Formats: sequence, C-alpha cells, structure tokens
Amino acid sequence: MKTIAPRLLLCISLLLLAACSGDDRSHQAARGIDALNQGNPEKARNLLRAALDGVNPDPSQAQAWQALGMACWQLEDSAAAEKALRQSVTLQPDSADAHYNLGCLLIELGALDEAKRVLVTASIQGTNRTDALEMLASTAMQQQQTEIARHYLHQALQRNSTPRILTALALSTAAPQSSERSLHYLKQALELDPDYAPAHYNLAVIYDLGMHRNEAAIEHYEEFLRIDTDSPKTLNIKTRLRALAAEHPPVSTPRPVATRARLA
Repeated sequence: MKTIAPRLLLCISLLLLAACSGDDRSHQAARGIDALNQGNPEKARNLLRAALDGVNPDPSQAQAWQALGMACWQLEDSAAAEKALRQSVTLQPDSADAHYNLGCLLIELGALDEAKRVLVTASIQGTNRTDALEMLASTAMQQQQTEIARHYLHQALQRNSTPRILTALALSTAAPQSSERSLHYLKQALELDPDYAPAHYNLAVIYDLGMHRNEAAIEHYEEFLRIDTDSPKTLNIKTRLRALAAEHPPVSTPRPVATRARLA
C-alpha cells in the first residue's frame, strides 16, 4: 500500500461530519472520511464509494469525492484517484485543497503541464498558503528550471518564512556548495528553528565539500545526527566524519609544567 506525504492529507477536513443527520449516505461518507484520517484507506474507499455510487454529484459531496480520491491514491489506484479528485474540483472549483491534491497527483502521473496549471490555481485560491508554490518550485527544480523555482520560492517566502522554504532557496541557488547566499538562507533557517535537520545537513555539505571548513562541517554533521536519529544518511555521514577527523585530528593543548620558585 502506498504512503502519501502527510501534508497531502491535511486538506481532508471533517466538515462533512457536521452536516450529517440521519441520512445513511451522509453517515457513510462521514465514516469514510474518518477512516481515511485514521489511516485506513481501504475502509475509507469502501464507505465513500457506497455513499457516492449512483448519486448525482452536487457541491455538498465535494469533500467526500476528495477523500475518495486520496484513499484510492494511497491504495495505488491512480485512475480512480484522478477521477475522484477531478470530480471534487468540478464540484468545488474555488477549493485550494482540491486543486492542490489534483496537482500533486498529476505530477506523479507525469502530466506536468496540467499539474502546473492546477497548482498555480491552488496558489491563487489559497493566498495564505505556501504548499502549492513549494510544489511548483520542487517541480521546476526537478526540470532544472532554477530561476522559475526561485521565483515560486520567493513568493512562498513572502507569505510565510519557514525553515523549509529557506532551505529550498539555498539549494536553488546557483552553485550552492560555494555560495554565500546559500549559507545566508541556511543560517536564517536555523535562526527560525535551531533543530531543523535539513539545514544542518546542507550547511555541513557546503562547509565540507564547497569551502573545506572541516570543523564547521563536523559540527553540523553531528547536529544533524543528533536531531535525525533515523536518517538513511547516518552511515555515510559517520564514515565522512571519521575521514574528516583523520584529515585534521584535534590539536592537543600542551599542559603547563609547574616549576618550583627559585630563591635568590
């Protein structure tokens, strides 16, 4: 079963629960949304299909269609997920959540041009959000369109300055391993959150491979390992730390030797 990034699920709200009365289909839809939020996409899919099958779609069902799309996506049924998410967008054309989820799915399906248009719409509708802008930037980076990526990240930064956005800006900078601007963004990220592991890791890489400042590199590698104890990078970082220590062993400070005072 496929696991989707948690932030894709944030847009599934429980608003439908408040709308439930004695109607069986509404109750099934509410139970389906609840099952999705509890991490049971198969149960969610079954309940939501039972609630929606054979009913003429209307805007009150938009949340349920969106939840069905997310459940199908987690179950790796991309065709059903796309159909449900498109229905959600049709029923709720002003929903940033619906557009965002559809855009993310279209990226996975390789329909990048349409995905970008859908995500731009999501970014316009969700004026206080940065998720669509960050996804647009990530897609641009994958296509090596760094100027476009920086454009979207600067827009996101104007909405909300977060360590994640600042770190992404650092990585989008030309030749990040030798860039003072990259260092500036990463240091800003750590000012906002001293325990933001990706900023520590990328600072370590810049100091290590770009600037050859071994002591600073060791410091940030060790901070990364302290914070992210389950990282798949752990073994490689520990190997690199041993190499750095071997290149520049710590200098021992000579201990003062006590001498007796000489009497005249």
